[in-house]
Amino acid sequence: MLFLIFLKLFGILFRVTKSEFTERQINVQIAEDDSPGTILVKLDLNPEWSYRLLGDTRNVQLNSVTGEIALLSPIDRESLNTSSSSFHLVIVSTPPSIITVHVEVKDVNDNAPSFALPFQNLSLVETAPIGSSLPLLSATDPDFGLNGTITEYKIVNSNPGPFELRRNEELLLLELTEPLDREQTQLYIFNISAKDGGDPPRFGYTTVFVDVLDANDNAPSFGVAHELNVTWNGRRNSTILKLNATDEDTGQNAHITYSVLSSNSAKYFKIEDGLLKAKQDNPPCCRSPSSHCSECVVAIEAKDDGSPPLASSLVVRIHIPEHYNAHDPQIHIRVHPSEVDFAVVEKDAISGKTLAVLTVTDEDGDIGDQSFVNISSGNESGLFELVQQTQFAMFKLLDEKKATKEMYEVEFEASDGQRSERKSRKTLKVFIERLSTTRFVHVDRYQSVAIKQSLSPGSFVAQIRTNNSNCRFRLRTENTPFEMDDINGIITISDNKKDLEANNYELDVEVRPPPPLIDLISATVSISVQVRKSSFHLNL
Repeated sequence: MLFLIFLKLFGILFRVTKSEFTERQINVQIAEDDSPGTILVKLDLNPEWSYRLLGDTRNVQLNSVTGEIALLSPIDRESLNTSSSSFHLVIVSTPPSIITVHVEVKDVNDNAPSFALPFQNLSLVETAPIGSSLPLLSATDPDFGLNGTITEYKIVNSNPGPFELRRNEELLLLELTEPLDREQTQLYIFNISAKDGGDPPRFGYTTVFVDVLDANDNAPSFGVAHELNVTWNGRRNSTILKLNATDEDTGQNAHITYSVLSSNSAKYFKIEDGLLKAKQDNPPCCRSPSSHCSECVVAIEAKDDGSPPLASSLVVRIHIPEHYNAHDPQIHIRVHPSEVDFAVVEKDAISGKTLAVLTVTDEDGDIGDQSFVNISSGNESGLFELVQQTQFAMFKLLDEKKATKEMYEVEFEASDGQRSERKSRKTLKVFIERLSTTRFVHVDRYQSVAIKQSLSPGSFVAQIRTNNSNCRFRLRTENTPFEMDDINGIITISDNKKDLEANNYELDVEVRPPPPLIDLISATVSISVQVRKSSFHLNL
């Protein structure tokens, strides 16, 4: 169409007549890998006329003297803006005439087949039947004819797994040839090649990942045992058995939920976070006709979340000895501040001040109603009292003026309140500040400083200040680019300054008072050191 329009415009422009106008067409061939300078055609031109070369002249030039049309650069057939393998050149002259050169570019197999993606991810459920197929992205080749025709696809791995390739017209399919078992193989990886029809042929490749999806084909398992015998202390909320069923499936198919099967057993037993526990002491669900429960039988079900779900069961025989009490009660003493393990009665302490809070726990289960904790020694002068609450006890000061020495060792005793009673003891040191020969340490427990990264060894970083100039200091944190003066509490950059690379350092410093309390009382100061590149030093 463009060519016809050009002819009309050309005729109008030069006002030609049929007798004045001449036209001819020449067909030539050239290979796309021909080198520059190759002569496409030599035309017989009138040396007295002028000629112009029109059309796709990017790669050719016309010598109007010799009449030769030569290549300026190799022609890439795949880059031609046409659906065929040819292009046209038009030579117009004055006086008017037209020479049309039809250039056919012979294809060279210079392109390998290529897949749309270098990697293809597929998935197939493990219960898929033999013959199931998955579509693959096929390869293309921009060459012409056989050079651009994909003649063969092939799995190039020596072991292609349970798959083979099948072509269905323009589709490339991956077909299942053997049953899948995800528990044996979860992922298959192989390469597929595409071969064109060139001589010699070229090849392209893509890597295929086949993820075998889990099907709920495995029930939870408690192992080889379907019945277990355990011993229990008969205490509510104590752990009877840790359940550990497994499921070889994955995801929701492997998520296990436990339950007590019998509605009667469920009245007295429960499962929390995979732990079998009792809701009450010595539940009346036993086979023994005696008043004491000697054995309980509980059926446990483990069910997965598959669709449909699969389940398995376990029978648990729970034996409760007549007098089973395996652990001593444990006394926990909390004082303020929490970093120390002693209490201090200040000079101005008022009567009724809480010095510590005590709680009692037992690994055998919840503490019974008959359990107790009291002061067994160290309170002969009546300086303290222990006030019992429901879940704890408060250790309080009665009258500071009754104190006659600088330190009291108060011993507490706790009982679990069981028929086969077990007891334990724990001691708390209480210092009387009014009678102490050394003042107690008062120090800021948390500090934060910022330093510049370019500080030289020996530069000041921070100082810990206390109310007692005789305190001693020790840097607990090891392997840092800092060092501490144990007398004045000053932290400086050490000679190992090259290690000052972290953005933040967390330091712990132990502060100890002088004798005679140096081995009894200490405090810990936490210092956060921020290392910055800017040239400033700021104490926060």
